[in-house]
Amino acid sequence: MSNNPNQPRKTYHANLLSLNVTVMGRLLHKPELKHTTQNQVPVMDVRCIFTRSWFDKNANAWQTKEAPITFTLWRALAEKVHQWNLQPGDILAFDINMADVTAEAWLDQKNNNQPVAKVVISPANVYVVARSTD
Repeated sequence: MSNNPNQPRKTYHANLLSLNVTVMGRLLHKPELKHTTQNQVPVMDVRCIFTRSWFDKNANAWQTKEAPITFTLWRALAEKVHQWNLQPGDILAFDINMADVTAEAWLDQKNNNQPVAKVVISPANVYVVARSTD
């Protein structure tokens, strides 16, 4: 790279919004198929808990953090997943595009902000990985 200040620098941009990822989580509640009031469009919220683990070098120990994510399924995908008769504890995998993720927060009993991620996903992006044994 040149030290000449008049020469333009090369810049590289990563479009993180087009990043596709697969996440797996444990179903928290039995999802309920609902319909919009105006057009009766099928919709279902699927709420899962995801556990992230990492090794903390400073503490010389493994750390974990759980985070809930709500996935909103529409139309044929909502109807398809409803037929699976999912139960709490089932492990699901979701193929998502990070452009579909939104963040929200709610206040807990101690008035602390609790972040929540919500994802609206497109068809054919939900898979049952394992059924709960409970």
